[in-house]
Amino acid sequence: QKMTNNLNKLTKATKQLSQRNFEISLPKIDTKDEVGSMIKAFEVMQDSLNSYIKELDASKQRLNLALEGSSDGLWDWNLITNEVYFSPRYKEMLGYKDSELENSFESWKNLLYPEQLDRALTFLESFLASDDTNYEQKFKLKTKNGEYIPILARAKKVLNKDGKAIRLIGTHVDLSELTKVQEKLLYQAQHDALTNLPNRVLFLDRLQQGIKKARRYENKIAILFLDLDHFKEINDTLGHDAGDKLLIKISQILKKHIRLSDTVSRFGGDEFAIIVDEIKDDSIVIDIVKKIIDDVNMPHIIDGKEFINTFSIGIAIYPNDGNDAPTLLKNADLAMYKAKNSGRNAYTFYTEDMTQKALERIFIESNLRNAINNNLLEIYYQPQIDSQTNKIIGLEASVRWFHDGQYIPPSIFIPTAENIGLIAEIDIYVMKKVLNQIKEWKKSGINPPIIAMNLSVIDLKNNNYIDILREQLILTDCKTSDIEFEITETQLMNDSNESLKVLNIIKDLGVKISIDDFGTGYSSLSYIKKLPIDKIKIDKSFIDDITYDVDDQEIVKTVVSMARNMNLKVIAEGVESHEQVKMLSKLNCTEIQGYFYYKPMDKESVEKLLKQGI
Repeated sequence: QKMTNNLNKLTKATKQLSQRNFEISLPKIDTKDEVGSMIKAFEVMQDSLNSYIKELDASKQRLNLALEGSSDGLWDWNLITNEVYFSPRYKEMLGYKDSELENSFESWKNLLYPEQLDRALTFLESFLASDDTNYEQKFKLKTKNGEYIPILARAKKVLNKDGKAIRLIGTHVDLSELTKVQEKLLYQAQHDALTNLPNRVLFLDRLQQGIKKARRYENKIAILFLDLDHFKEINDTLGHDAGDKLLIKISQILKKHIRLSDTVSRFGGDEFAIIVDEIKDDSIVIDIVKKIIDDVNMPHIIDGKEFINTFSIGIAIYPNDGNDAPTLLKNADLAMYKAKNSGRNAYTFYTEDMTQKALERIFIESNLRNAINNNLLEIYYQPQIDSQTNKIIGLEASVRWFHDGQYIPPSIFIPTAENIGLIAEIDIYVMKKVLNQIKEWKKSGINPPIIAMNLSVIDLKNNNYIDILREQLILTDCKTSDIEFEITETQLMNDSNESLKVLNIIKDLGVKISIDDFGTGYSSLSYIKKLPIDKIKIDKSFIDDITYDVDDQEIVKTVVSMARNMNLKVIAEGVESHEQVKMLSKLNCTEIQGYFYYKPMDKESVEKLLKQGI
């Protein structure tokens, strides 16, 4: 009977265990069977129970190892009894031993960052009342040493059979290292690696915020766009290490002269930008700019070498020069280019006409190359006259551009072509067109006079220019005596040594060379003697007032006399009246070019004159 009672108890326990996914296999027992059968059944059940206990201990051991090895803190909150369990790792993350931190909901609340307490509790309460089963929230918890660290809390909601939440089981993850990495990456994404100044991304963000603030309080903001003058020469001559040290030095100077509310940024290369915040008067901007220019202009020692640098600075003001960040930055950039083109080492405020000039530049850049490549530029010819015989003694070729029926003057597109590196292509284009035109005229029985073409210093630096000239002379069967090159006195004065070598090569080919705009470059007579030239063209500025200005008359008289003594020809350009022709003739200058005789004309018009023998 005692064994039967024990067997019943064991069977009951077995059923309870089986509800925990513990399965055993029992033989059918008949109480009428022999006692030995019952003992055997009991032993089978005892073995199964021992096996289960052993497995349970192993699982517990694995769980403890997982808890000890996890870098995350574990927590378990019984929502019915309000009992909370925090794992030792959770407490360790906060600098506590297991016994030093209470396992309670109040303990967690007391550690929450005060400014996040209400939000965190509201979020938790909302989650418990919702149908969501997965909880996730970020907050800061106070450590034992008083610091706050970022925590990511995750949990799974456990429901009873009625669907009511009875338990939350989850983890706490320390985000400190991840946050440091993210902050480092964000800093790198928003700052220049060399100078540690804000980069374009952060600059534009601050500018946009500054505009919003200025709009709200009706203040002004100034944008300064700064470009170091001739910085490329430092990199090219002394290397990038010296250039980098100079940029760091410049960044320190800029930071020194701005206010705490302002922002200085490096955009890359030698470009910097500054936000001058809360401007009450433009004089604040001018004061900052002058201090920067004066400081940058001081000698700086880099790697034992002394540098004196200059800045070209463009300034745009909100709201006068734009209502948004991109517009302000663009207009400050335009103003900077105006400062650079005005001689550098200067500052310029943006004006509306700069936008129009910028649009013209964009139009020219996008269409001029296409015009060259598709043979859309035309050559015009202005006759040069002997005032004693009124006969044509030469032609000056110049380029004309008609775009969709609209005439674009050379005074507009030639300077842009020089700035964007197209002037050499234009000069070669003109050379080819002129030589082919001479070939056609000769083929049709017309013997044209010598034709002059413009030659730039850029052409003289082009290693292929002489080869192209030789090739075109052969292809067109033209003679070197058919053409003449004109180069301005100013260009020669600025680049005399290098240009002189190439001019001598051209001269040796048999091509005549003349100095254009003579008198504007202030060249000396001794310098003129060194040049392989054949003719001097007196600049229009000395011709305009020659009929009554005694000084101009004396200058022209001296130039003519000097040229005669050096066996050089002289021609006056820009002649527009009969009185000027008479005065020039009196001064022994008989070769004339100007509107008094002819304006530049297309090939058909000049061809008629040549056929008439004029």
